[in-house]
Amino acid sequence: MKRLGEYQGFLSALLRSMVERFEFQSDDDMTELMREPRLMVVLNHGTPISWVPPICLLTEKAVDHGGDDRISRGIIDKFFYSNPITQPIAEYVTQSPTPQSFDELLEQFRSVERTDLVVFPEGAMTFFGDVSEIQPFRSPRFLEIAIRAEAPLLVAIHRGTEEWNLRLPLPLELIQTV
Repeated sequence: MKRLGEYQGFLSALLRSMVERFEFQSDDDMTELMREPRLMVVLNHGTPISWVPPICLLTEKAVDHGGDDRISRGIIDKFFYSNPITQPIAEYVTQSPTPQSFDELLEQFRSVERTDLVVFPEGAMTFFGDVSEIQPFRSPRFLEIAIRAEAPLLVAIHRGTEEWNLRLPLPLELIQTV
């Protein structure tokens, strides 16, 4: 498994190529957070690619505060594994060549220290709602994983990428099917 320090160079360069200015605020001491055996990182989603800058910045801040040896894994929709174009992205984000079941995620999360599980609970629900508002969670099971793994929640909220959305008028029949 790759550690955050291995991702940082690429993600820092990606961040700076996507946004010209960014700020980071934390109510908690990041060095203390990096001492936790495991963290459930919960982020708001926004537009299809708006999650990229906060992940890049969180990685940078975690490494800066002693988290370079942490293993971080994301949860991603199974669809991304079925598409040859997005499969490498799915493997990169999740550090798994195949989608994992709830029990597999829980077991792996519980069994490895200095690990983080990153979730975007709104998921694709954000694609059909107002990007300036938190949308209903696609699934609340991330809370069950956190409780059963005794992992604190690190809630991260990002702003500023709301304009990255593209409004597409879709027929009602297509929306209902999706």
